[in-house]
Amino acid sequence: MTKVLVTGREEELETDEAAGKRFFVTAGYCSNAEMGKIVWDNFPELREKLPDPDNMGGAPNPRLQTFGYDTSRAKSILGMTFTPYEKTVVDSVKSLQGLQE
Repeated sequence: MTKVLVTGREEELETDEAAGKRFFVTAGYCSNAEMGKIVWDNFPELREKLPDPDNMGGAPNPRLQTFGYDTSRAKSILGMTFTPYEKTVVDSVKSLQGLQE
């Protein structure tokens, strides 16, 4: 299973404006607890297979919030767009459900 999390065009990687620059690519922070809540909220038929939302564990590490990131260069120069985390999780679950059939 492959999920494209970011979209950028090859031509933009080869522009003079991108030459010699480093690009940090991230859509943000996420956690297992957040993923579990997304599945819980969007797939009620799977709830019996999931832990209770209050016991999902894998909470975000608050120390990560002290590290900032700036993806504006990747967006403006490379034209990258990021798929929201919730959409990525929902699409992945739907894809995995298709394997059961």
